[in-house]
Amino acid sequence: MNHRQNGDADLHVVLWGITAALVLLACATRSQRLLAIVFLGTWSLFVEFSQPWFTELRSRQASDLIGNAVGLIGVFMVFEIITHRWRHN
Repeated sequence: MNHRQNGDADLHVVLWGITAALVLLACATRSQRLLAIVFLGTWSLFVEFSQPWFTELRSRQASDLIGNAVGLIGVFMVFEIITHRWRHN
């Protein structure tokens, strides 16, 4: 990570987006998807804020938290658009 001058927020977007996609695929209804995204967002906050308690290699970073949110919300929006179009065709 020392070779990445701008941090790893892009990796957070990808990893939390993949996590969100896998969880959302397991949800049958919109309310389940919304609850899943709220849970994942809460878990993301916990993971980001608790990093210094468990390791000295990572620290709290706002850019990581923003990357997490972009990944989660972006995938949720894509799922909503796809399921909305699928229901109305």
